[in-house]
Amino acid sequence: LPLMAHAAPREVKRMSVATAHGPRAWSVWDTLEVALAAQEATLGALIAQFESKYGLEVCMVSYKSSLLFMDFMPAPKQKERKDMPLLELIATVGKVVLPKGTSPLYLSLSCTDAQDEDVELGA
Repeated sequence: LPLMAHAAPREVKRMSVATAHGPRAWSVWDTLEVALAAQEATLGALIAQFESKYGLEVCMVSYKSSLLFMDFMPAPKQKERKDMPLLELIATVGKVVLPKGTSPLYLSLSCTDAQDEDVELGA
């Protein structure tokens, strides 16, 4: 027998998070963007701009399966990686050479809010 089914989409659950700039809400489907020139931008510049724009503290940054930054890395290693241009860092850590002019660059970030609680961001 043929089956006829109908389903209506539901509204996506939005999370409200207390940030340094006050409460913000988004879903796991939202993309949080930072506009940087990837060829010149360093990891430190990305982290600083993200934290300034969204009021969240960045704990980890990854590109695909490569961890580029973790807040519990030794301080010298953190400084070294924060000072590297993003494309060079991805090539060094991830063993992936991205062509010049690659845009956009999708990174995964783990963050904490103003109460030091983990924040779930979209992938």
